[in-house]
Amino acid sequence: MEVPSDSSILTDPVDSAACPKCGAMLDVKGLPPFSVVQCPTCQFEFQVPARFGTFMLLQLLGAGGMGGVYRARDEGLNREVAIKVMLKSLGDDPQFVETFQREAQAAARLNHRHIAQIYSFGQEKGQPYIAMELVSGGSLDKMMNEQGPLDPTTVIHVGAQIAEGLSVAADAGMVHGDVKPENILFDGDKNAKLVDFGLSAMQSGPGNDVWGTPYYIAPEKVRRQKSDYRSDIYSLGGTLYHAIAGVPPFEGEDATAVVKARFDGPPKPMGEIRQGVPKEVEEMVARMLSVEPQTRFPTYGSLLGDMKRYLAKAGPVKLDKSSKKFMIKGKRGVTGKMATTGMLGATGAVTGTVGDVPPGMTPVEEIPEVAESEEEAGKRGCRMMGMIVGGIVLLVVLAGGGVFGFMKYSKGRKVEAEAAQIVKSQEKARISIAKAVANAKVVVEKVRGYVPEAMQFPQAAADEVVKALGEEIRAVMVPPEPDFAAMSAAKEGQPAPGAAGTEAGKIALDPKTLAAITQQLPPDVAKTLGGLDKLPPGEAMAKLEAIAKSLPADKAASLTNSLAMLKSMAEGAGGMAAAMTDAMKQVGQTAQAAASEAGGDVHPVVAIVRGMYEEAYAVKGAAALADRVLYEIEQQAHGAERFTNVTAQDAEALVKLNNALVERVNGLGFERSIAEVPRKVSQLKRTLESVKTDVASLIEIKRQETLEAEKRKKAEAEAEKKRQEQEAYSQKVAAERARVTELEASNSPQLKQLQFRDAIRAVKELKEELETPEAQDTAAVALDRINRIKDFHDYLVKAVTGYKSLRGWSVDGADAKTLSVGGRKILWTEVFEKRLDIVGELINELVANEQATKNLRLRERTRVMTNAALCLNFFYKEIPSAQERAKALATDAARLFDIDADTIKNLLPEFFE
Repeated sequence: MEVPSDSSILTDPVDSAACPKCGAMLDVKGLPPFSVVQCPTCQFEFQVPARFGTFMLLQLLGAGGMGGVYRARDEGLNREVAIKVMLKSLGDDPQFVETFQREAQAAARLNHRHIAQIYSFGQEKGQPYIAMELVSGGSLDKMMNEQGPLDPTTVIHVGAQIAEGLSVAADAGMVHGDVKPENILFDGDKNAKLVDFGLSAMQSGPGNDVWGTPYYIAPEKVRRQKSDYRSDIYSLGGTLYHAIAGVPPFEGEDATAVVKARFDGPPKPMGEIRQGVPKEVEEMVARMLSVEPQTRFPTYGSLLGDMKRYLAKAGPVKLDKSSKKFMIKGKRGVTGKMATTGMLGATGAVTGTVGDVPPGMTPVEEIPEVAESEEEAGKRGCRMMGMIVGGIVLLVVLAGGGVFGFMKYSKGRKVEAEAAQIVKSQEKARISIAKAVANAKVVVEKVRGYVPEAMQFPQAAADEVVKALGEEIRAVMVPPEPDFAAMSAAKEGQPAPGAAGTEAGKIALDPKTLAAITQQLPPDVAKTLGGLDKLPPGEAMAKLEAIAKSLPADKAASLTNSLAMLKSMAEGAGGMAAAMTDAMKQVGQTAQAAASEAGGDVHPVVAIVRGMYEEAYAVKGAAALADRVLYEIEQQAHGAERFTNVTAQDAEALVKLNNALVERVNGLGFERSIAEVPRKVSQLKRTLESVKTDVASLIEIKRQETLEAEKRKKAEAEAEKKRQEQEAYSQKVAAERARVTELEASNSPQLKQLQFRDAIRAVKELKEELETPEAQDTAAVALDRINRIKDFHDYLVKAVTGYKSLRGWSVDGADAKTLSVGGRKILWTEVFEKRLDIVGELINELVANEQATKNLRLRERTRVMTNAALCLNFFYKEIPSAQERAKALATDAARLFDIDADTIKNLLPEFFE
């Protein structure tokens, strides 16, 4: 006999069971399957097994909304398995069974050491089931719950095993669809195995457009886009993040909030949650969790390559088989900064090294001192001695004047050589400085060239979204742009750092700077700023900050950004870069505030477009920063004009200036915001394509919603029209039926005088006038009542002759009008009106008495009974005993001849309520 188990699975009970510990046989007959019993021999507790086809279900491991999972023994193959049994209600759904068989067949073809093997599948008692490998070493989810954050190297080791299994599945064209800690189990050797392959597809029934575990679901599935193996990479990344950090990558008050959080920005870096997370692991997991599939690992081979490189550096991972904990042996993960090389090249590629000098820019070496060699000095001494000996006579004539002139000549030659060397060094430095400035201009021009392209991508994306969501959404998508114009205007008006007359930390509020700032203000506010340039810088800044506080949020944000930049400009390009960072943070905060004001319930694509604008603004800011750096480089280069003296001091200063400029130009391409420009622009282009796909899907959804709304509106209008028509019709039916009721009431005097013909004619005439079938049916019933009362009268006229009453009177004869009793004629009208006792006796003896009606067929007999009930109900409506007798006759007639039961109920409805 089939009995339901704890998980509502239909199984066959067993009469006896062996204790798993001591082998003693227990009588379990009549006990519910999976109830706990205790062995009387060894006191070991175990669950009562149940038979399920060729499987003996030994233990209920877990139950859910779709069925249960059991540890079982396949009695045909004599091995233990895990069997997942679905509810019979699911087995009754042909579509589910078809999907179940298709997914199970596909999953059964997967044969990999890190995927739980499926052995068989089928149906038992109408319940689909899958028998699979029993993996009994615990789950990653349980390990996380027991141990908290796990060792990063251990987690990557487990992740690599799961990625290998997913790679094999991807090659077979399969996607798991629900990678999460609960689906990662361990065998006895602590090898990770992925379970529930293909079952996630069965969990998505009609209406579930988005399915998956909220903590780990890929963004494209939320967007209802097509998902592939990269969705599994994302879910695996979320699982690894949770295992390492101890918290999911995204959290929220409910599932909807958790799902939406992944569109608000990347998850918090794991290093900020717990210490000791290697940089390589953090970057690897962050890439797996990229919102856009295109920016994740392109293949499992690429992902596994990074994982294995890290594991090779981190050392071997040894898992303790006798414990639930992972034991790590080996050197610690390699951490530290990687050597950074690269410079923004002509195509945006990264080339060269930090210490390299661009072509044609060789640093000028220090100027060497001009000194003679010992050999040259010796030769010169010999020549002088020869001249002295040979000219001893001339010495007398020339005295000391000749020797003095020669010495002066030698010294002049030395000075000329030193000057030539200085001039050569200075010229070389000036040429190098000019080349450095030229190369800086090339880099800056390339960065500038990216700006129009970067800005067009979010603008195009916003235009696409507006097509689907309307123009009013543009204000939410487009955050206020930082005022880079003020920065550009100030670059020529503010001296470079170190220039004469500039005090550190102070700001020169020149007319160009003020003009750029005031242009963003409302005209009435700008008028109040007259003479601002004549105020001390501190007072001027305070006045502008006060104005910013009084402006609306959007205007205030823009002015606040400009003031922050203005303050930072005193610190040169470094301060300007900091100002840009602060400005971009302000842009993000303003965008979030705008989204909150819009109600927060906007499509995720809106947040994506806002992010695109922020990235484009960052590119624009990088161009402004590059302009600022170029301005400072040019100002430094102009400083070379001060070193015009042919002196060692000027030459040395010129060489130092050149070397500083060369180093700064080389570093220009390594400025983070500038170096990331090509990547940002490339990413913006890819994101635009993704937005177009999202919008196309959104437009189709909107179109379908519009069609559905129109259908609903049309259906509602049709329903309302039908309701009104039905209401009008019902009112008409009620009115016509009321006419029938009124006619029946007006016919009552005629019927009591047994004037049936006039009453029948009146009802027929009314029936002809009626338009509704329901009222016509009511008239037909009224006509039938009259005819039946007439039939009953006719029946009594025929049956009453010769009747002898026990009270001493007898009927000699009868006709349609009179009844002859003891030779005296009595009108039937008087009998019906005044002699209920006679009518009642006649009904009891001539109708209810079976002997009196034994010659009648059952239909005829029940008809007479019904007619008698109608007569009593009509003539004696106010007499309770008559009504009770009429009801008894009617109900007996309906019971005896149920074929006419509905007709009887229509004739006398008050007796059947």
